[in-house]
Amino acid sequence: MARRSSPSSSGSDTHAQWSARDLRGVNRTFSGLTKLIFPDGVMIKEDARLLLRHSLELRLRVRQQLNVMSPHEFPLTEFAYVDNESEDREVVRAE
Repeated sequence: MARRSSPSSSGSDTHAQWSARDLRGVNRTFSGLTKLIFPDGVMIKEDARLLLRHSLELRLRVRQQLNVMSPHEFPLTEFAYVDNESEDREVVRAE
């Protein structure tokens, strides 16, 4: 459905790679939410997009807390993904 796009550091034009920890966290959160909300595994694209956005927002909240503890090691970021069908790029920021 979507491919990941590199997150960018807040206030910077440079793009960093998604960390393995971020990717694993988003994948596991998405998988868990999918299994709880759609136990039969059948969902429409909009449902998957909503779950992906929630998973990314939750991971960003974890990143914010890690940033409080160690700002140099865990910079604030935003996550983006690209829809494979429409090529639309969605940016997710924690609010």
